[in-house]
Amino acid sequence: MSSNNANSGWDRPLRPLAAPAPAPVAAPAPTSPGGASTSDGEDDGESDSSPGDTSNGEEEDDEEEEGAVDGAAAVPLVAAPPTSAVAPAVAAPALVAPAVAPAVASEQFVAAAPNGGEFAIAAPVPTPAAAFVAEAAIPDVPMAEAVPAAAADMLMSEAATPAAAPAADLTPTAPTGEPSSDGSNPADAVPAAGTASYKRREAAKIFETVMQVPRRPGLCTSGDAIPIMANAFAVRMRDIDGFLYQYDFRVEPEAPGLRMRALFEKWRDMHFSSLVADRATVCTFEGKRLMYTSGPLTLVPGEERRFEIALPGGNRRGGVAGGRRGFERVFTVKVRLNSRLPLRDLHEYLHGTVSREHSVFAYTSSIDVIFRQAATTLLSPKGRVLFDHRNKTSSGTGMEVVPGYTQAIRTAEGSVTLILDVTSSLFFEAKTLVDLLRIAFGRNGLNSLAPGEIDQAERVLRGFAVFPNYQREQMRRPFTIHGITRLPANATYFKLNGRDLTVDQYFYQEYNRRLEFPNLPCVIVQVGAPGRGRGGDSSSSGGGPPVKIYLPLELCTLAPNQKVTRPLGRIDIKSFKPSALRPLERAAQIERAVRLVYDPAPALTSAFGLAPEFKMLNIEARQLPHPRLLFHPSSRAPTAIPVDGRWSMDNHKVYNGVTLARWAVLPFVPCDPAQISRFIARWAGMMRDMGIHVPNQTPPILPPADPNAADIETALQHAYLQAGRETEHPDLLVFILPNKGYQLYHTIKRVCDTVLGVTSQCVTLQVAQQMRNTHMENLCLKVNVKLPGGTNVRVDPALMPCVAEIPTIFMGADVTHPAQEIRSPSIASVVGSMDAFASQYASVARIQPIRAEIILDMGSMVLELLQKFYASTGTKPQRIIFYRDGISEGQFTDVIRTEVAAIRKACKALDPVYAPKLTFIIVQKRHHTRFFPRPGAPVDLRTGNLLPGLVVDSVVTHPFEFDFYIQSHLSQQGLAKPTRYSVLVDENKFAPNHLAELSYRLCFLYPRGSRSVSMVPPAFYAHVCAARAKAHVIDGERNGQRFFALSMVKPELEKAMYFM
Repeated sequence: MSSNNANSGWDRPLRPLAAPAPAPVAAPAPTSPGGASTSDGEDDGESDSSPGDTSNGEEEDDEEEEGAVDGAAAVPLVAAPPTSAVAPAVAAPALVAPAVAPAVASEQFVAAAPNGGEFAIAAPVPTPAAAFVAEAAIPDVPMAEAVPAAAADMLMSEAATPAAAPAADLTPTAPTGEPSSDGSNPADAVPAAGTASYKRREAAKIFETVMQVPRRPGLCTSGDAIPIMANAFAVRMRDIDGFLYQYDFRVEPEAPGLRMRALFEKWRDMHFSSLVADRATVCTFEGKRLMYTSGPLTLVPGEERRFEIALPGGNRRGGVAGGRRGFERVFTVKVRLNSRLPLRDLHEYLHGTVSREHSVFAYTSSIDVIFRQAATTLLSPKGRVLFDHRNKTSSGTGMEVVPGYTQAIRTAEGSVTLILDVTSSLFFEAKTLVDLLRIAFGRNGLNSLAPGEIDQAERVLRGFAVFPNYQREQMRRPFTIHGITRLPANATYFKLNGRDLTVDQYFYQEYNRRLEFPNLPCVIVQVGAPGRGRGGDSSSSGGGPPVKIYLPLELCTLAPNQKVTRPLGRIDIKSFKPSALRPLERAAQIERAVRLVYDPAPALTSAFGLAPEFKMLNIEARQLPHPRLLFHPSSRAPTAIPVDGRWSMDNHKVYNGVTLARWAVLPFVPCDPAQISRFIARWAGMMRDMGIHVPNQTPPILPPADPNAADIETALQHAYLQAGRETEHPDLLVFILPNKGYQLYHTIKRVCDTVLGVTSQCVTLQVAQQMRNTHMENLCLKVNVKLPGGTNVRVDPALMPCVAEIPTIFMGADVTHPAQEIRSPSIASVVGSMDAFASQYASVARIQPIRAEIILDMGSMVLELLQKFYASTGTKPQRIIFYRDGISEGQFTDVIRTEVAAIRKACKALDPVYAPKLTFIIVQKRHHTRFFPRPGAPVDLRTGNLLPGLVVDSVVTHPFEFDFYIQSHLSQQGLAKPTRYSVLVDENKFAPNHLAELSYRLCFLYPRGSRSVSMVPPAFYAHVCAARAKAHVIDGERNGQRFFALSMVKPELEKAMYFM
């Protein structure tokens, strides 16, 4: 951000901070890694290529790698924005001739990792790494070293940690009593700072001690009281003086999830009755390692009872047809008592009488397992959703719509609650693969598949189960698809008894079956494992690697109940999504669903003495008034109060308009130049009317470029030179795209952000042709904030006195992860406001180990933003209000121990006496709590939703922690999803009214459109910035080792919100 102290909003600049001189940082030698990592299977969440999105680019989750460590040495604040510790390796292209742009952006990454490993992860860092590592949480690794990983899905290898520092487990852990993803029980995990004397039994305490977080200081009283209800049902406990019993259920050797369930069921049938004194005692299993019982087993404390259970291990080659008997595999089951959970303690916790320092995850996880297992007697689980296949309906396109339910157990004021919601998903029908692909690709006669169609089919169908339909039904077993051949069945060869044979020849020879579609490819499946082979391997009895088998598409039938997760050809899953229900209709369905499953009470919940109420909880919520918005004084209406969270720009000019003098348009799709000229003329006129100065309203429109060309950078370089008239740096490049394609879009953003250093705006051809007012208005607003100094709207400072009077920085953070099958790092982003109006933001991004949610480099990222804040305003913030997105409740303790500690260390690194007051808030969108109107509540007449400004901080909130829900936006369809805010640190001592009002009013400052959004902009910006940084990831190889790095954004772009 450019320095503009006079306009910072604070007229009392503080003294510059004195700090020790920074430690020297050696600049790594420039390298030439591969291009930016791209993926067809990942949506980056940025709506730049779809500027007409009436939701302001907002995306809600509807149900869904670098080993650099946190740290920087003490660095003094300077008068200019901080730059990278490493000088750019390549200069910006010269503005003299259309020379080819540099192939690689200015990057900062570290040398290849030592000690082997599949690939290394490196991140750009502005400062050394010693100062902000939270003890017992993050290994102290110098930033000048890469962090290797044994595989892309590993967090960090031992090679990343110097011998002098103990390695720390960076894997996010589940709370006590809640199994982690690998099946281990966190109760047995030794703390990161643990020693050999640590006793495992200490972790088996009833409550897990966590760090102190603030209690709720009171209830919100602002606005009007309105009657609503929530999809929460109180759970009655029959005997609060009773117990839940948690047992460790271990299996050796380890078994996958489905076999674990089968092992438990067989053990229960064979041995459970011999371990109970009371025949009414029942048990249930969470699927990994924990068993819960309604009464005690006949095991003394510390005793471990062992049992041997045999399960069928599959048939050797040929199975029954081959004349061989099936064989069994023997497992050892170990059962021992973990803990007794007194329900009296849970009761006191719910009423706030138990010590504030206790956690209750062991109780909620056990009750959740009980209710989920009870529901599976009628419903089929798939992930966290329980589906009712009895009421499915066919879509007529190879898919069926199946209703489902999500449920979760939460603690609330005075009771445990069952949160239940309705949903629906698409499942493939049990058709042959030929029939499915015929529908998908729109061909009645499917005689062949194009290479692109094979690639798409493989991406969608990999991991799905199929049955071979040429076998007798009693012999069929499911196979998992690993891939699809690129050659047809009549040209795919394999060896059988020493001779080459095609797949179609094999099936005619062995099964006397002529293939109807020999020109179609085959699916690839694998069978067998070390010690047991299958198929044509005559030596399978001696063990060996898995055997690859080819199955023709026409001989494979999809197994039933497999969820559709991606579009396939003409099968667009979005177009088949069931229409959203109005709120009251959805509420009625939810109440019917509770009775469907729990009335009459299932035997399992009754045995544990648990039963839900069948009426939603009533709540008295608050309706906050809309804030007063400020626009440019020359507007026909310089102020406005939104109506239902929306306003129009017809009578308003942006608060601070930019100048757009040098720009150019480059289409990547064949188009009518006259149509593009009309689009540009109307766009420029709208920008002028909205207060954006556009001296050149007829920018050059270049001939269309080939989106499939090998060197797109040359076309971008030419547009760069044309926009700047070959003598000046351009302000903006506009690109007309054929669609929202991932690869082209990310290539454009990578080159513009990291090579050319120019602001870019992508527009689809459809938007340019339709020229809808909403689309055009959003385009104008986006361009204004992408250029330095642009501000669209401000909230009246009188409504935010706590910010306007005291230097305050708003920060937001988020981590974005790759798709499951993509082997690339996660990306963390932190943003910070740069003025007194929370309208201008700067950003920093780092790559992280894949799936690591805790931000490892939080300290140096916060330090960099504090430096930029000082350079922009001439003062240092006395308050930090931090909104952290993407954290689950089970990770709150880890966040306090690592990220909050790193923020405080970053401040101390600037000055030992510098201690701004911190308020740290978790922002959660991935929850199932929903709110519905009761008679007397104001609603939107079109959708029936509650209006923006709804605040809920009682009944369904935590029994005593400081949390609340805000519904700050008006949903366009279906039911609006509120956002939950949980306060983990509050050194500013905000009153409930002030924090709720502040968070709600911030939601009107999101610049992509003229409506409020569903969560505070700092968290939203962090999400958008992390998604944008995916275009900057470098996937390279050096010395035979794969590594990832992050290209650096050009300094000229950091003066504005280029990522919008």
